[in-house]
Amino acid sequence: PAETTVIHRDFYDKQLVIDNCDRPGLLDFDTLSTGEPALDLANMLGHLELRVLQGLCSHTTAAEAARAFLDGYAADEATQARTRAYLDATRLRLAILYAFWPKWAALSPRLLAMLGNAPLSEATKPRIPIPPAPAPRRARAKPTPMPCPLVFVVGCPRSGTTLLERMMDAHRDLAMTHETHWITKHAKRRRDLTRNGCVRPETLDRLYSDYRFTRMAPPRETIDRLLAEKPLKYVKFVRLVFDHFRRQQGKAAVGDKSTGGYLRNLAKLHTVCPDARIIHLIRDGRSVCLSMLHWPKAARAAGRFAMWEVDPVATTAAWWQWHVRAGIEQGRPLGEHLCREIRYESLVADPAGECAALCEFLGLEPDRAMAEFHAGRSRPAPGKSANAAWLPPTPGLRDWRTQMPPEHIEMFEAIAGETLAELGYERRFPRISPSVAALAAERTARWEQEVGLGRTPPRVPAEIVVSTHHEISQGGRS
Repeated sequence: PAETTVIHRDFYDKQLVIDNCDRPGLLDFDTLSTGEPALDLANMLGHLELRVLQGLCSHTTAAEAARAFLDGYAADEATQARTRAYLDATRLRLAILYAFWPKWAALSPRLLAMLGNAPLSEATKPRIPIPPAPAPRRARAKPTPMPCPLVFVVGCPRSGTTLLERMMDAHRDLAMTHETHWITKHAKRRRDLTRNGCVRPETLDRLYSDYRFTRMAPPRETIDRLLAEKPLKYVKFVRLVFDHFRRQQGKAAVGDKSTGGYLRNLAKLHTVCPDARIIHLIRDGRSVCLSMLHWPKAARAAGRFAMWEVDPVATTAAWWQWHVRAGIEQGRPLGEHLCREIRYESLVADPAGECAALCEFLGLEPDRAMAEFHAGRSRPAPGKSANAAWLPPTPGLRDWRTQMPPEHIEMFEAIAGETLAELGYERRFPRISPSVAALAAERTARWEQEVGLGRTPPRVPAEIVVSTHHEISQGGRS
């Protein structure tokens, strides 16, 4: 039918030919002849299915096009039977081909799962009702497609967010990108948006020079064309970029894992993406501290603050509390339907159960591949981190109870003990010694000054500072 349009690199009009008897066929450039009808039909039907999986064509449109091809070939029952057999061969060929293409590798198991299914041409054809008598003409609004689900995984760094990101990306319908950072950064700066919240051309210049953006964004020309038509709201622009990435990955939903920046700006993130689901992953701060003290890239996180050089344990305690409290204070008011807190300890103890609960929260079908994300990819080796080795969820990988010196635990709890207790974590030191409490108060005030929360550090007797710092130093960075 004239209203059915199929766009695919295999369907150029110079390749699709009509013979003298008005029969269509695909021209084989090797033989300069048309192929067997059943094989041609299977090739076309298989690629239509692929377009649906890639998110570039709706199932209804693909089914209509499939029936149009079948009608055009006037295929008899024998040809249709051969087409079904050839279709499975086409699906298998495409599954093997795309398994080696990182961009579309997730489609391979989905194509294999379709083996034996009826072709699109046999989908139920919807009845078209007789239209009523024409009414006086009036403007009709264009149908607006439902936005794809959008999810953000946030958490204090070293809390297991990369583990959760990999679990979620393994879901057959969810594509996860990594550490975007740019959404709230540009939403907060007045120079980046117009007074009406639209994107400025110079903002695009900055974005397209950032690899975190370009790795997931549509071509600059696409955005420039939209801007030439009318101003582009930043809210719509963000969704457009994530939709593009989702379609690239051939999945129905899309998300991002970002740590500190989004966690501390959940309110702003919600303003830009009001229907997004947010997952706040929380880990016992003492285990986070243990991980941070052993992390070679600590200078990117807690180690970038000046207080780290004086007292890394106190710095990490204040830094962890800063992140987690921001997530709690900004996330919980959004409601449980939009923001979900989960514990790292529960995730590694029961990956399948936690993943099933997350799927329910996100409105996705459960997928056992989430808990088995590491299958075939784990490469443990001496000196490799859990992330680098793609280890499965491993309880006790960093356990503060057995691996953290008592003086480190006491200092951490002196600064962040109330937050630990509020989250339900046990405390080793319900009562903090006076010397450690005094030093913790000084460290906390110094931290608040450094991050702009303001407070003049109290004066601590020199003998307390020297003796307590000596105790921490003697404990070493375990």
